[in-house]
Amino acid sequence: MEDIVYGKLTLTPDKFENTCVIVDCEKDATSVEIPLLVEGRLVVGIEEQAFKDCKSLESVTFPNDEDYYTCDDFTMFEIGEYAFNYCTSLKSIDIPSYVSSIGRGAFCGCSSLVTAHVGDCFIGPFAFYECKALEKINSIDCISEGVFSGCESLKVFPVSKKATEIDEDAFEHCYELVDITIPAGVTRIGPLAFRGCYGLKRVTFENPVGWSWHCVYNDTDYPLDLSNPEKNAEMLSTMDFDDGCSGWERA
Repeated sequence: MEDIVYGKLTLTPDKFENTCVIVDCEKDATSVEIPLLVEGRLVVGIEEQAFKDCKSLESVTFPNDEDYYTCDDFTMFEIGEYAFNYCTSLKSIDIPSYVSSIGRGAFCGCSSLVTAHVGDCFIGPFAFYECKALEKINSIDCISEGVFSGCESLKVFPVSKKATEIDEDAFEHCYELVDITIPAGVTRIGPLAFRGCYGLKRVTFENPVGWSWHCVYNDTDYPLDLSNPEKNAEMLSTMDFDDGCSGWERA
């Protein structure tokens, strides 16, 4: 089936279902409203690199939750890999609850992005990589590899009580993080997760007992005493692969 042109957007319809996905956007777009329906088809996703290098794009608005669920109670909306890669004028993003996943590097290099709100969904690796102006995002469950790496202005530690893991490189070079608390539900912190977080002064573990780090050189676990917030901050910000550390884990 032929693509559909809708304003600045190009969409591809599904051959077998009454749905379509956004595959491209004109590079001079300054604001975009994601449509709910196009030619009677429900819009269910943004494909890989659909908005890549839309450097003038300042705002993106999604249909509200009520309207979307009224149209379809089962189909989930997906944002593809690098969908908004280097949209350098985008200042904020509010991702609705019906979005089920945000792909790898989806907002990578959105250097003007200051605030973001994300629903309860899977967030791929490096989704907000080098969003240098990002100061605040709501608490999330999925802390994947490099998800906030290079977010130099991030002031709020967005790890929810439901999180179980902080993957490698997750907060690398987040210089503005100062005093953070690791929720009790977290049982693993990947290597380099906080490397270069030079502003860290205190890291408090809600559950400081039972932690160890694993040395890959001799395949040995070494216990950690994480009761000292100041010492924790120093250890986390200097954690490195060169030390043979494959991360911290709690039994």
